[in-house]
Amino acid sequence: MRQLRQLVVALLLGLLLAAGPHALAAGSGGAGLSLSSTSLGSDLIKGVTKSPEVLSDERSAVSAGSFSVGKVRVLGVPVIAVAVPVLKGSEGLDAQARARLIEGNLRLLYAPEVFCSQTEQLSELLLEQQSPGSAAGVCRSDPWGIGNDASALRITTRLSDNGQPVLEALLPGRDKPLPLLTVTDADAQLHGRPPVQLAERWADLLQRRLRHARSELEPGSVFARLRRLVLLEALVFAVLVLLVWSWSRTRCWLKRLLEEQLDHPSSALNLRVQLVMVLRRGLFLSVLVGVMVMVALAVMAVPGQLTLGLTLLQQPGRALLKVIAIGLVLVASRMLVALLLRQWATDAQVPLEERARREQRYRSLHHILNRLIELAGIVIVALWILVDVPGVRGLSSQVLLVGGALLGALAIVFQGLLRDFVAGLVVLLEDRYAIGDWIELDGEEGDVLDVGVLSSQLRTLDQRVVVVQHSAAQQVVNHTKIRSGTVVRVSLAHPVRSIPEALGVVQSVLDGLLADPAWGPLLLEPPQLLGVQDLLPSGVVLSMQLITEAGCQWRVRRELLRRVADALQASAIPLAHWPELAFTAQSTAGS
Repeated sequence: MRQLRQLVVALLLGLLLAAGPHALAAGSGGAGLSLSSTSLGSDLIKGVTKSPEVLSDERSAVSAGSFSVGKVRVLGVPVIAVAVPVLKGSEGLDAQARARLIEGNLRLLYAPEVFCSQTEQLSELLLEQQSPGSAAGVCRSDPWGIGNDASALRITTRLSDNGQPVLEALLPGRDKPLPLLTVTDADAQLHGRPPVQLAERWADLLQRRLRHARSELEPGSVFARLRRLVLLEALVFAVLVLLVWSWSRTRCWLKRLLEEQLDHPSSALNLRVQLVMVLRRGLFLSVLVGVMVMVALAVMAVPGQLTLGLTLLQQPGRALLKVIAIGLVLVASRMLVALLLRQWATDAQVPLEERARREQRYRSLHHILNRLIELAGIVIVALWILVDVPGVRGLSSQVLLVGGALLGALAIVFQGLLRDFVAGLVVLLEDRYAIGDWIELDGEEGDVLDVGVLSSQLRTLDQRVVVVQHSAAQQVVNHTKIRSGTVVRVSLAHPVRSIPEALGVVQSVLDGLLADPAWGPLLLEPPQLLGVQDLLPSGVVLSMQLITEAGCQWRVRRELLRRVADALQASAIPLAHWPELAFTAQSTAGS
């Protein structure tokens, strides 16, 4: 029973150890750390594991004249700046590497590295439970002499053998001081102070910062921050709920305004609709900002992540400014595109017969270019915001290569979309069809409703909307590009009393159609009587050709057929009899 109780206690302690702040820095292999220090000028203690703080893209050294400057951080906040002279052909540690090594030494005083992995710590704890009274082993010992009293930590200075000031840490559980860093001549020249005076200033500053860091990592401080975090997160969450509710209410409001606009359109109502849409977008952006604030507050509550949390807290404001800047550029781009397209469409040198086509093509180009401008703006804003995300700008070349390979793989996966995009650009550049044209595309015939980036939409006669991918279109027949035309055929029954008489009747009908003020303006050229088109067993086929304005050929054709039928009937010239039609009529009557 006692062994079972000890096992349960060990397991609970192991879970608490795994959830503790120091367990996050535990090594995976349990490699030992050497405590021997090298020359003080290099500020090196071998085996110190790099903290996550040094992985930020803000860790790069800064050039200051003939010095390379690196920032030393405590809990992620810069505390001192060390310098290394930059000389041609010089070798050794640069300022960034020196700052990392000093940070490792300082980290031993407020967040020491763990010697063993979590499983090794748990194993040692189980062994100690089985043999009470034994001293703590290597995994649970305190070689750095860190006590629970933060005020017991003192930073002192001494002069080394070569006369350089050295900063050391006096710890209550350690007989010998722990060397931290050496104040070099480069540090003194950079800060404009004598080395001894600079060392005393750094000692006081580091002592205050390290004591604060140790107090911040105490369990009581951690729980206090968690309580404050829960209250702040609850307040922000309540504001988010209010914003989401307001956003949902504006949707109903917008729906009601749109219904009123359909019934009673007016400029004032249109302005109200636009204002409500702007309000909805503002509320949506506010919700996104609120989510980012909640994430930033949670990050700031983690010890050592204050800088990262503040950076995330600034991201919504920066992102909003970037969206506004890109939005202004997009508005200017749209205005410029509209101006250039209008100038192109109303060019006085364009032939009269092509002006209507240019106006039609203007609508299509204006529509698709606005879409491309919006797409480019979204991509630019996304990349611009992504670059400012902490850690992204400092990605290594290997990560960029992996990202390029991933983009290549995505391009292969979505190669169909790329083909549609390129084919859509070809459709626009070659002016195959535009919005308002009547075309035949992949067996479908209809009016062009939209020419998108990837596909086109057609409205057929039975009011179906057909979406055709650009890359799938093999043959396009455009019935309404610049001008339209049709060939009208009429079959006269055998025997024809007089073909010249029939031709004269049809020609008189064509002349009357051209002279009609309602139909004549629709004809770009006088209608032509082509004569006898064919001789069939059912009759003699006469053909006529009409050339009309774009899209007018069908109604002119229907009017011409009506007039031809009336004229032939008045002249007692019968039309051809189709046996198939007669058979169908007899079958219908019999049934």
